[in-house]
Amino acid sequence: MNEYLVSAVVYVVFLFISVLLYKGARAVKGGIIYLFVFLYFVWIYFYFEFINYIDTLMRKAGIYIEFGHASILLIMMLFLSILTGVIFVIVLFVKRKKSLTPSESPPRDSDD
Repeated sequence: MNEYLVSAVVYVVFLFISVLLYKGARAVKGGIIYLFVFLYFVWIYFYFEFINYIDTLMRKAGIYIEFGHASILLIMMLFLSILTGVIFVIVLFVKRKKSLTPSESPPRDSDD
């Protein structure tokens, strides 16, 4: 089985779920966003643990995906996903800060 195709599918699924979680995080109000971000990074870890578990089950069934020695390709994808997650979190906080600060509008002349 082509490991690059499987890696691309795993990363695309990760991105899809991350975008859904990002949209959900935009709707969260208050300080609960910090818990949400923490749980997002915990979810990234367990997502790749699940992929590793599936790979182990497939090896036992005789289906081999060559992720390299010690699954180095999965480890690199985990680091790429963490980097993507950090970018999502930075964008999330920047957009939240912009939406929480009052918009700068020119002063109105009151001729009343």
